[in-house]
This record gives sequence, structure tokens and C-alpha cells, in this order.
Amino acid sequence: MLLASAERRLGQLDKATQHITLALQRMPDDAAALLERGIIREQVGDATGAKADWQQVLDLSPDSHEADLARQDLAVLAADPDSP
Repeated sequence: MLLASAERRLGQLDKATQHITLALQRMPDDAAALLERGIIREQVGDATGAKADWQQVLDLSPDSHEADLARQDLAVLAADPDSP
């Protein structure tokens, strides 16, 4: 998952997508990985997928730091749905 995050920050979104997909195949209920996939999806223009990932973070781990970040991301997306 760290590799996917680093690749995302470097703008290598295809590689980031591949690595976060592998991470979630191993750990499908990992809130941090779902949060990261949501960020990647949002950056590639998949707002619907991003929302679904962030909602899953809230469902799985509502009191976690990841859930706090997911709430923030959802609020930003709701305020500006056209923003990548």
C-alpha cells in the first residue's frame, strides 16, 4: 500500500492503481487501503468509485483516523463534484 501511495504522489496513477488493487486482494477490508484507492479513483476522475471506497471506510471503521480522512474527502467532493 505504501508503494501505491508513493506512486500516486508521483503522478503514476496506473501503477498506483495496480498496486492498491493487489493490496486490496490480500486485505479487502483494510480501511487505509480503501482510503488510498478512493484517493486514486478521485484523481483519475472516478468520483463514484471514490465515494464508494470512502463510504466503505466509514462502514468498516467509523471511529478511525482513516474514517476522519474519508469524511473530509467526501465533504470536499460534495462541495466541488467536478474537481479531480
